[in-house]
Amino acid sequence: VGTKFAGAYLGGHLFLASWHSDSSNGRLSVVDFSDPAAPIVLGRPSSERWGVLHPIGPSHLVGRFISGNPKFPDTHLRALDVSVPTAPQTVSSLDFDGVRNPVVDGSLVYLVHGSHLRQSIKVLDYSDPSDPVEIAEALIPGGRAALGDGYLAVSRSSPGVVALVDISDPENLTEL
Repeated sequence: VGTKFAGAYLGGHLFLASWHSDSSNGRLSVVDFSDPAAPIVLGRPSSERWGVLHPIGPSHLVGRFISGNPKFPDTHLRALDVSVPTAPQTVSSLDFDGVRNPVVDGSLVYLVHGSHLRQSIKVLDYSDPSDPVEIAEALIPGGRAALGDGYLAVSRSSPGVVALVDISDPENLTEL
């Protein structure tokens, strides 16, 4: 319970999402950091709830979008065109069951998602953010994920248990 934050820095701007866990309301704020000594809030162009935001290319963000009942939210993966920072536009939206935190490596998005019955990792190519393409899926259960040195570390449901996935060939994920 409480206020949650997610953010991404792109092109001299901070896109800061905030929301309260007991509310369907949220806020996407845009802050100009071209002069770090004097940041300027440019506006709050959206009242939507975003769970995670990542830069994709020079003018796009991808993130987990949250809608519906705060207790049992629907989650989606959306790409935003932020070439006009104060007027972000959704350019694509994908619906997956139980979207967790997407992680980004270049134009590739690694998405852990699913329910307790079926969990997987999808690899999506966002070279064209308006038309993302799924290039792989591996039935590897997990929760939160982190990237590093050609590997994806994925938390498991048991505390302290992590799956290590080789992503050197994104079309053929291999759990080690």
